[in-house]
Amino acid sequence: MHPSARLLVWLLAVVAIQSLDGRFLWLLVPVIPLFGRAALRRCGQLVARSRWLLASLWLILAWGVPGEAIWDAPLSPSREGVFDASVQLARIALLLFSVAVLRQTMALPELMTGIHRLLGSLRPLGLNPDRGVVRLLLVLEYLDQAPRPAVWHELIDMPESSAGEVFELRDPPFSNADRLTIALVFACLGVLAWFGRGYA
Repeated sequence: MHPSARLLVWLLAVVAIQSLDGRFLWLLVPVIPLFGRAALRRCGQLVARSRWLLASLWLILAWGVPGEAIWDAPLSPSREGVFDASVQLARIALLLFSVAVLRQTMALPELMTGIHRLLGSLRPLGLNPDRGVVRLLLVLEYLDQAPRPAVWHELIDMPESSAGEVFELRDPPFSNADRLTIALVFACLGVLAWFGRGYA
């Protein structure tokens, strides 16, 4: 499959994840182990890095959404808040898992090729896809290779890399299978939206 087609399918999957409610989210749990231990390990690393953000989001929603109190106390969270917070965290966890699967199944050159093709459609709006891809590449390489500092000010003292690198993008043409896959994903999103409206 063309890298941009795979990336577009991933973007559509992200949209689908955000539209799922708690009942449909549980149906995806048995599918997660099928992607392998490497994807699960990478997802665990992403969740660990985001643990304080996830915890803060859960607390804000659990105590900020009005509803029936869980226990009889002035500072009790609401049942609706706990449910909404848990659903939102499940969506974010699935989103992080999809990012882990994408990074695990797509090599960096393929990922950059897909992004370059998708951003190329925005060139008439004044966006330069070449610069965007190069900057994103530098960020991803830094996140993958840079050691984790013990304290934040060590990031300022890290030496800059002066080694010149050459990065080549190979952009194969779209195939009929790519177009069919994207059409099927759009159809699945339509069915999901229809079912979601029916359950609303």
